[in-house]
Amino acid sequence: MANVKVTPDNFADAVVKALKDYANVTAQSVNEASDSVSKEAVKMLKAKSPRKKGGNGEYAKGWTRKADKKGATNSYTLYNKNKPQLTHLLEKGHAVKPDPKHPNRKKRVEGIEHIGPVDDWVAVEMLRRVEKKL
Repeated sequence: MANVKVTPDNFADAVVKALKDYANVTAQSVNEASDSVSKEAVKMLKAKSPRKKGGNGEYAKGWTRKADKKGATNSYTLYNKNKPQLTHLLEKGHAVKPDPKHPNRKKRVEGIEHIGPVDDWVAVEMLRRVEKKL
């Protein structure tokens, strides 16, 4: 920031202008970071998502993002457009309907954690990138 001569009469105006400038730079940094991090997170989700043996990978291909541009900063929602009902079942696991013909079969399918690690990465990476820009 350039050296600005401030008199007691315009001190408040100078402080307000400096804070507005900083808010604009911060909002721009957050917007750039959230855009790039959300794109990378979608790629990571597509790569880490479980695939059915012999399947076409429809669940993995379904990851996308939606922008929410309210206010000064943008936020993104990552979601699965093809199979949204499977996200919780695949991440956390689920019970299996008992089969009377095979009573010794598993009664539960274990989850394959693929959303949680990406969520953790996004939180750390957003902070790192915004701090780096500021």
